[in-house]
Amino acid sequence: MCNNTALGDCADELGALEIGRLLSADQIVLGTVGKLSDLYYLTVKIIDVHTGRNLITKKEQDESLAALVGKLDSVALLLTGEDSADPEYNKIVRLVLPSGRYEGPVKDGNPHGQGTYYHTNGDRYEGEFRDGKYNGQGTCYFANGDVYAGKWADNQPIGGWLHGSNRARKWVTAWWD
Repeated sequence: MCNNTALGDCADELGALEIGRLLSADQIVLGTVGKLSDLYYLTVKIIDVHTGRNLITKKEQDESLAALVGKLDSVALLLTGEDSADPEYNKIVRLVLPSGRYEGPVKDGNPHGQGTYYHTNGDRYEGEFRDGKYNGQGTCYFANGDVYAGKWADNQPIGGWLHGSNRARKWVTAWWD
């Protein structure tokens, strides 16, 4: 933890969170660079200051420290959800969220674009996201074996088909508009 005399005593994640709170920040960026054998590693995270939750993690590695430093611009663009003209850097981001994890592109720290959300209860949604919500075409695979495929608006199904089982374990398929 930090003391009142030196910010140098705030090198750990808890200390960084405390500094973020003192500065009234909503999020902070933390990073590490290391070397193991012949490879240099870079890990950068965005953390919610209020909850301590890891929002985004980006990892890179390279044989050269100079080449690794050269990737910092792409890491910054990815972490902020900005699009990069270089397709090599339009990579998938992993977000760890309260009810699961998301893999896909982000905008302003929220799922945005084509991605997959893995719920902690075993459900999985694959499809389009907008502003952190299911929006557009997508398929939800429920842990009980049911499948819903169709259109979504603000996390709600608005038309498509459901294939699943009722309590008697009989399969049903339904379509609605």
